[in-house]
Amino acid sequence: MELKETLNERGSRYGSYSDVIEARSRIMEILTQHNERSGLELLNNKFYIAMNDIVLKLVRASASPNYKDSWHDIQGYAHLIETELCENETK
Repeated sequence: MELKETLNERGSRYGSYSDVIEARSRIMEILTQHNERSGLELLNNKFYIAMNDIVLKLVRASASPNYKDSWHDIQGYAHLIETELCENETK
């Protein structure tokens, strides 16, 4: 598939890139504020990056809730985070 076709397909499924990054930005800002109030600093932390990945998939799922690939991806990212946590416990 050509790049233009891919971008058109994603845009028709999830909305404009501008709208998606605006939603992601707003959600991540809320998560960061909540995190800071909890006394933690996630920025530049691998879990912050992982949460950002999940937020992307949540934003996409909200635009296309019947498209199971987004839900599958959320499950996959959550599994990878859990695996990372389990590996760190045994160290």
